[in-house]
Amino acid sequence: MYILNKYAIIILILIYLDFYQKYKINIYNYIKKKCVYNLKNIFNKFKSKYLKSYNVHANDVQTNHLKSYDIHANDVQTNHLKSYNVHANDIKANHLKSFDIHTNDIKANHLKSFDIHTNDIKANHLKSFDIHTNDVKANHLKSFDVNTNKIQTNHLKSFDVHANDVKANHLKSYDVHTNDIQTNHLKSCNINSNEINANNIHTDYINTKKIDIIDFHIKNFEVETCKSDKVLTNLIESENSVFDKILVDSIKAKKIDIISDIRKKNNIVYNNISSENLDKIDIAQFNYNDNNDDVYIGFIAQDVEKYYPELINKDKNGYLSIKYLEIIPLLLDYNKNLKKKINLIEEKINLKNIY
Repeated sequence: MYILNKYAIIILILIYLDFYQKYKINIYNYIKKKCVYNLKNIFNKFKSKYLKSYNVHANDVQTNHLKSYDIHANDVQTNHLKSYNVHANDIKANHLKSFDIHTNDIKANHLKSFDIHTNDIKANHLKSFDIHTNDVKANHLKSFDVNTNKIQTNHLKSFDVHANDVKANHLKSYDVHTNDIQTNHLKSCNINSNEINANNIHTDYINTKKIDIIDFHIKNFEVETCKSDKVLTNLIESENSVFDKILVDSIKAKKIDIISDIRKKNNIVYNNISSENLDKIDIAQFNYNDNNDDVYIGFIAQDVEKYYPELINKDKNGYLSIKYLEIIPLLLDYNKNLKKKINLIEEKINLKNIY
């Protein structure tokens, strides 16, 4: 073993001498120059124009260009930051690119990351696969999944948004779950929100307590269910609108038009329904189960169904509703028949007076 080690040392010396003669450099300097990328930097405060390292542990890092596999620091200030993993309390950067970011505060012009966990994000351009944060402020936000309490952005594009408050000029998402949405343009496949304030909404499904809309423009819109406690809008327009069900507690409108063109009807039969059965339906005064404060006057659906089943709709849970607008033709027919009876009585009275 001793002889083997001796020969190994001799071989290394010969290699060194040969290497030195050929390239006229020192091996120590050569190793230092080539391996600086893999050296570990441990500092309390580090200032540099260019920092390239495999691993950085520091309290404060100030540099123009920072590139590292792993960064652990309290404060990072840089123009260009590129890292696989960043753990920091505060990050200020013009360009930040990382696979995973864990920090309390991020301020960046361009932020790109696979996963972001932070309390506060302020960025002009934010692109991430997954964002978990309390507050996001960005001009352009693009993410696969956003979980946050508050979002303020000009352009938000995400597959899934979970937030308490969303303020955006342009919001595009496959699924939105939030308490409050304020936006100029909202496009989503599914919206679950307590309150929506928007200029333009494009969606397949809306579930909300309150909708406040300036313009609801739809080209091809099919809605199976739209649930809302209150709807306030100036204009609802649709070129090809199909609404199977709209369930609301209150609707206020200046004008309601019912499609009645004969070209859109078939199987037309005149005067085959008697209006005389209206006398058999009693008027009722009542409260709804979920609102005992307001008193309503109307009919009981089961009473109407006995005589006019065509005026009744039944939902999937078996609850009945009345087509009140279709009672209007029955009332007109009833009035016509009543007028005929009055005319006959007047004629008899006139004849009696003559004789």
